[in-house]
Amino acid sequence: MLRFLKLYRNSFRVIKMTKKQVLLAVFLILIETGLCVYLTSQYLKPETVTRVRLDTSAASDFLSSGSSPAGKEKEVRGKITYTLVTGDEPAGTPVTPTGYEASGSLEQHGDPDSNTPDKAIDDDLFTSWQENQEDGGIGAYIQYSFDREIELSTLVIYAGVWNEVNGESYFEKDNRPKKLAIDMDGKSIDLKLEDSKEAVTLKFDTPVTARKIRFTIKEIYAGSDYNDTGISEIRFYERTA
Repeated sequence: MLRFLKLYRNSFRVIKMTKKQVLLAVFLILIETGLCVYLTSQYLKPETVTRVRLDTSAASDFLSSGSSPAGKEKEVRGKITYTLVTGDEPAGTPVTPTGYEASGSLEQHGDPDSNTPDKAIDDDLFTSWQENQEDGGIGAYIQYSFDREIELSTLVIYAGVWNEVNGESYFEKDNRPKKLAIDMDGKSIDLKLEDSKEAVTLKFDTPVTARKIRFTIKEIYAGSDYNDTGISEIRFYERTA
């Protein structure tokens, strides 16, 4: 009986030592695993990807011109600068469009050609282009084209209907453009006009190269009698060589 108890006690010690070793081994494994995870997170971080939005217009301009996009910022972004003067103050050589079109033209007295776009480039202030929309002409446009690219230096605009019949003016009876969007082959400006019967002259700080020039009505001053919007005259001048 004594020998049995002694054998049991020794067996227990062996089992107890085995548990300690197992626990120690597990502990060491946990430490090594945690260290590996930490090192992996610190030194094997995924790369940070930075997304860049490319200005494709600037890139295409760079590829086509071979110059820096920043050096052609105005052309790339379509921004142009000008000086606005009240009155007819031309500068440069007059140039006449060779073609024209419009979103529509008002027919009067059975004459389909009474208010077509050519009436705004005929040097006659008593004729005009007038749109034919029922909403007063918001979004209506006229467009002029040239047989070559011109270096546009100055625009003179007589907005509104300047016609007079028996001394009676139609300027206030008809709508007048309040804001015009002027697009010159993708380079555009929004021109705000005063409600006065005066010509305005745009003198571009740098001549604008264009072959087609479109004038779109964005806002209007309401007429007292009629809901038609017109432009009596537009004159184009290009840079003198």
